[in-house]
Amino acid sequence: MTGVKLEKTRAKQRAKEFIHDYEHYTSIINSIQPLQSFSNAQSQNTSRPILNKKKSNNSFQGLGAGVVDENDQSGESADDEATTIERIQFYLIDVSKHLYFQILIMAMVLTSSILAGMDFRNTPYETQIQIVELGFLGAYTFEFLIKVLGDWRDYFNNNYTRFDFLILIVSYVQIFLTSSGSGSNLGFLRVFRALRSLRALRMIGFFRTLQVIVNALLKTLRTNVKDLIFLLLLLMFIFAVMAINFFGQPGGDEYNWGSFGGAFAVLMTHVTADSWTDYQDILVQKGFEGCQWFSIIFLYIGHFLFTNIFIAIIIQNIHEATELELEIQEKAREESAFLDQQPLNGIEKQFSPKKLEDLLAQLKNTVRHDDIFPTDYLSCDLTWLETYRTFFVL
Repeated sequence: MTGVKLEKTRAKQRAKEFIHDYEHYTSIINSIQPLQSFSNAQSQNTSRPILNKKKSNNSFQGLGAGVVDENDQSGESADDEATTIERIQFYLIDVSKHLYFQILIMAMVLTSSILAGMDFRNTPYETQIQIVELGFLGAYTFEFLIKVLGDWRDYFNNNYTRFDFLILIVSYVQIFLTSSGSGSNLGFLRVFRALRSLRALRMIGFFRTLQVIVNALLKTLRTNVKDLIFLLLLLMFIFAVMAINFFGQPGGDEYNWGSFGGAFAVLMTHVTADSWTDYQDILVQKGFEGCQWFSIIFLYIGHFLFTNIFIAIIIQNIHEATELELEIQEKAREESAFLDQQPLNGIEKQFSPKKLEDLLAQLKNTVRHDDIFPTDYLSCDLTWLETYRTFFVL
């Protein structure tokens, strides 16, 4: 959803620039007032020349100083400051979303994960590896600052980036405990060193397809699995009680089937289909005829049936998550196209022929033939006005 939000923000920025341009053009026309003092001073002249572009700025400042409103200047400065901040945020977002930046971070995460799986303690490379890990930590901190300064709401609303932040905190806590050198925190330090291996899970955040699969698995665990596990445990309870009465009596296999805990553990090996034949051979050696049917029935229900049901649920959730992701991407493209078209539609309405005629009529009522205007700010050429209008309409 980050890409959708970024496209919305860019579309709003483009609309704001269009509207600002239009308001600037309108304010120039509305704020033009006859320059009476200068006209009276030049009343003896038969012609009223247009100011040159080079001199227009100074002359206009001196003659029309009262026209500019201080509130407008403060408002424009505030808008400029806000626009600058937004541009910086857009730049930071673009950097964080850039392909090369993501590849660089992904390579560092992969390298750091490999180093975390290797033991360099009491080796000549221990100091060098610690320096490299500090460099990786600095890079992760730089990535965190870029994403937070760009859009902190989106950063903390995303589960994967929140996980990245948690790993970053764990890394800093580990460095703090290591630098303190406290022996009482040795066990705590080992826990944080072990948690460094979770950094490899950051790779999921770089691949959208992996995110879809992980989301489907989490949805499966939250919704369907608990009912499936409860039903499986209920089935194992029934078969464990039956096995105690069939095989756990004196003269039978009391070691494996003599207690509820032992029978439950043996049935768990049947569910996973791991070395269940060893327990079956012991029952055959003890002389239990027909014990094979007990194992076959439980294997069919507990292993084949429940395993296939679990796989089917996961596949269904992955399919639904994939379809949802495609719908989100399609809606994002449609919404982006709609937002891109909105500024053009608004400008087309603002610069319709009727609006332009009203502006020209208003200009005609407020301007005299002997007034002087800076050519930098106004052009009354109809061809220019028509071209200006056509540009925004198209």
